[in-house]
Amino acid sequence: MSVQDFHKSRRMFCIHEGKILVSPPKSPLSHREWFTNLGLDAQKTIDESVRGFIDDRGLFFYKGDDFIVDDTVEKTFLRHLIGLQKTLNLPDETQVYGGVKKIKETKYPPAKEYGKIRDILRTKLPVSDKTKKLNY
Repeated sequence: MSVQDFHKSRRMFCIHEGKILVSPPKSPLSHREWFTNLGLDAQKTIDESVRGFIDDRGLFFYKGDDFIVDDTVEKTFLRHLIGLQKTLNLPDETQVYGGVKKIKETKYPPAKEYGKIRDILRTKLPVSDKTKKLNY
């Protein structure tokens, strides 16, 4: 699979300045190209914002050029998970992955597996955020 085919097979998202941005479906762009087209400082957005994609394997999130996940990235992602689920119309059974391992493959494997959205919402979300599922 070419890089462009991979790009077309997934849909990008970004949590930028507290807002969820979602790319058009089947976009051939990289995150960097998408951010540039949006008029954002692409490198700063890559360095500072949580971003990721949804593909046939599940929902991936990370930050930076090295696709990392740390406590801050995880907290930001979890705070926006309900909004991402609604915006991307994701079923509760969607698998969630943090980070990716950069290897010689177009579809990088995940660095960390979190489980299904429904389980994350049940176990990892603070109680105050669980009520948002009803009202988001």
